[in-house]
Amino acid sequence: MLKLLSFSKLISLLMAIVVIIPIAIIYFSLLNIDYAIWYHLNSFVLPELIANTVKLVIGVSLGTIVLGVSLSYINTFFEFRGKKFFTFFALMPMSIPAYIMAFVYVALFDTTGLWSLKIKEALALDFFLPSIRNFYGITLVLSLSFYPYVYLLARNSFLNIGSKAIEATTMLGLSRFETFYRVILPLSGPWILSGLILTLMETLGDFGAVSIFNYSTFTTAIYRSWFGLFSLKTAQQLASILISLVSLLMILGYVISKNKNFSTVGKSSVSPRTIKVGFISEIFIILYSSIVSLMAFFIPLAMIIYWSIYAIKADLDSRFFTFLSNSLEIATYSVIVIIFFSLTMSYATRKYQGVIGQLIKNISSLGYAVPGSVLAVGIFIFLNFMDSTFFNGAKIFSGSILAMIIGMSIRFLTIGLSPISNSFLRISNSQLAVLELNQNSKLKNFIKALAPMIKVSTMSASLMVFVEVIKEMPISLMTRPFGKETLSIRIFELTSEGEWERAALPSLFLIVISLIPTFILYINTEIKAEKL
Repeated sequence: MLKLLSFSKLISLLMAIVVIIPIAIIYFSLLNIDYAIWYHLNSFVLPELIANTVKLVIGVSLGTIVLGVSLSYINTFFEFRGKKFFTFFALMPMSIPAYIMAFVYVALFDTTGLWSLKIKEALALDFFLPSIRNFYGITLVLSLSFYPYVYLLARNSFLNIGSKAIEATTMLGLSRFETFYRVILPLSGPWILSGLILTLMETLGDFGAVSIFNYSTFTTAIYRSWFGLFSLKTAQQLASILISLVSLLMILGYVISKNKNFSTVGKSSVSPRTIKVGFISEIFIILYSSIVSLMAFFIPLAMIIYWSIYAIKADLDSRFFTFLSNSLEIATYSVIVIIFFSLTMSYATRKYQGVIGQLIKNISSLGYAVPGSVLAVGIFIFLNFMDSTFFNGAKIFSGSILAMIIGMSIRFLTIGLSPISNSFLRISNSQLAVLELNQNSKLKNFIKALAPMIKVSTMSASLMVFVEVIKEMPISLMTRPFGKETLSIRIFELTSEGEWERAALPSLFLIVISLIPTFILYINTEIKAEKL
C-alpha cells in the first residue's frame, strides 16, 4: 500500500494533469484550422463577438465598481438607521444566479413584458416600450449579479485601514471626499481590482444570462457552433480565444496580488471609526441602498416566489423531483471528489513544501478561471477519444455523468482547495512533527488528529462547492447524458421557450439552497468587522 506521502503527491499530480488535459485539447485544435470556416468567422462572426465582449466587459466593470465600492464605503464608514439590514442584503445577490435574475428582468421588461405592458397601459401610450434585451439591459443585470465580488473585497480592505490613518487625514484638513480618493481608494486599490477581475472572469464565462438576453458572446457562439452547426472543431477554436482572454485576466490578477501589502498607521486591529450622518445624508443613503437591494434581490426573489405559487400545481410532479434528484446526485458526487482532492493536495503542499508542490496546486486551480462552456468542450472531446480508443465508440465515459462530475471538479476545485489550504497553514510545524513521532499510520493520524483541526473549513468548503455545482449551467447542459436533466438545465429549457413563470419553481429551489453559504459568508464578514 502506498504511503500517504507518495499517495498525496500522486493524487495532486493526477489532478493537475486532469485540469490541463481539456485546456490542452482546446489549444491543439489550432493545429488543424479550417480556413473556409475561419474566413466566415472573421468576416461575419468575430467582429460582433469581440465588440460585444469588449462593451460588456467595460459596462460591467463600471457597474460593479460603482455599486460595490459605494456600498462598501457607506456600510463601513457611516452610521445610519438600518445599517445592519442593508449590510446583510448587500451580499444577498450572490444567492441568485445571473441567469435567474436575467429571465426575471426579461419577463418584466421585454417589449411585451409584464411590467412594460402595465406601464404602457398606465401612461396610455400608443407604442410599446423598448425591450430590455440589449447591451444596457444585460450590463445592468450582470452588474447587479456580480457587484458583491467587488463589495466583499472592498469592505474587507476598508475594515483593515487603521483608524489612525483616517484621523491623520482629518488633521491635515482633508474633506471626506479627499480622504476617500487620496487615501482610502489607493490603499484599497489592489483588493478592488481583484474583485473586479473575479467579476470579469464571471462575465466572460457567463452563458445563461447572455443567452436569455440574446446577446452574442464567445460562450453563446461556442454553444451554437457545437449544437447548432455541429462543428465541434469550430467550438474548440472559439474556446481557445476565450481561454486566452481569461488567461490575461489571471496574469493581471497575479500581478495585482503581489501588491496587496501595505502598512496602516497605528494599530491595524483598530477599525475606522464610523461617522453619524445627518438627516438628509441618511435619507439619501437609505434610498440608494434600498433601490440597489430591491433591484438586485427583492424584486427577483418576489417574482420567483409569485410565479412559483402558480406553477406548483402544474410542475411540482414526479418529473420535477427527478430534476431535483439529479441535481442533488451530481452535486453530492462532485463534492466528494473535490473535497477528496482538496484534502490530499492541501496536506501534500503543507507538509512537503516546495516549488513543485505549489506549481501543481496553482495549475490545479486554473479550472475556476476557465468558463464552463470551454471545459465542457475539452472534456467531451477527451472522453469521446477514450470511448473510441478503448470501447469501440461505445458511450461509456462520454455518455455517463462522469463527464459532468469531471467538469464540475475541474471548475470548482479551487473553491474547496482555498479554505482547506488556509486551514492547513494554521497547523504548526511542531504539531506536524509530533504526529510524525506517533506510531500510528499516516492515514490514521490524519483522520484522528488533523481532520478535527480542519473540520470547520472542510464543512464550509463542502457547502460552497455543493451550491456552485448545483447552480452551474453550461457544464450540465453541454455534458449531460441523455435524460439526465437538472434544475439548471430545466431553467434553461423553459426560458429558451419563453416559459418564464414555469422556470420560477426550479429557480426558487436554487435560490433557497444558495442562500445558505451566502448567509455564512455574511456572518464571517461581520464577525471579522466586530473583532477589528
